[in-house]
Amino acid sequence: MSLPQFQVTTRAETGRASNRQLRASNHVPGVLYGKGKANVNLCLQAFEVARILSKGAIDQVTLLFDDKKSMNVKVKAKQVHPVTDRILHLDFQYLPE
Repeated sequence: MSLPQFQVTTRAETGRASNRQLRASNHVPGVLYGKGKANVNLCLQAFEVARILSKGAIDQVTLLFDDKKSMNVKVKAKQVHPVTDRILHLDFQYLPE
């Protein structure tokens, strides 16, 4: 069975203002982290995220980066707006190799 796939881009900007700009342009900020590895700030398409995560409890996905690299990761946390149910932020964790 194949895992759901997210097309992601890395981003250099962090903080509240840049995250608000991302959300205004229909993107979802995210972060990929793990023990002994550097954190990677991500940007995902909001429509794609909502479409995949609305199908049920998804705990593992494949991230497809711009440089054609793919990586299986665990969805560690998702933050959802309490009124609109819009996904605000996603946390991913590296899976052990």
